[in-house]
Amino acid sequence: MIETTNRQTNKPYFYLRTREGFKEKELIRQFVDFMPHGMYNIKNKQGNTILISAHTLSTARRRVENVEIECFNSKDYPNILIDEQIRFFGFTKDIEDERNRRRNQNKPKLNYGIGTTKLIFEIVETISENRQRMIDKFLSLSEEEIYKLKLSAYLIQKDNNNPTIQNLSRDEAIACQNLKFNLKTKSGYYFVWTFIQDNLDDIALLTVYLKNDSIPKNTISLD
Repeated sequence: MIETTNRQTNKPYFYLRTREGFKEKELIRQFVDFMPHGMYNIKNKQGNTILISAHTLSTARRRVENVEIECFNSKDYPNILIDEQIRFFGFTKDIEDERNRRRNQNKPKLNYGIGTTKLIFEIVETISENRQRMIDKFLSLSEEEIYKLKLSAYLIQKDNNNPTIQNLSRDEAIACQNLKFNLKTKSGYYFVWTFIQDNLDDIALLTVYLKNDSIPKNTISLD
């Protein structure tokens, strides 16, 4: 079931396509509502912004193989400044503390651990290393290819009764779809991302898949 609330928001439509009942994502949103596009923002050394949706952060935590891994070396992520790494650790710690403060005895503690952070940082590194390939692929798409991809995304939203397209004509709903791409980290995790409104400087992460999972459907591969 998709979220059916129709509240005022500055978030892009793809951010709202979340499942109900995941309190973790609602909690994350309380910490990111004031940020651009309502998502956590990481800047790499090249100055590009990578937006991390609540869905991406929560799926990374649930799908990483080892949340409790203990080793961490900041030098493994040369495209992320140390200050940005520290800021992200503080961000996840604040969410953990707030969730655990609210929890009752029947709920397990929320813990992002080193494993989740390492996966997010590895995704940012993968994006930074493949940036030019991503842009080249985007620019190489024909109008027909773009239309087919957007049509496919629209049909999925239509089948799910997505409220963000209910007041749009078919052509308007198709045109507003974002093109979704996939990449795979060196450790074997596929993730899905999109350019922000055809702005090739900024990228939004949409979700993370299980390690060695199959290629995400209805997405564009760089290979």
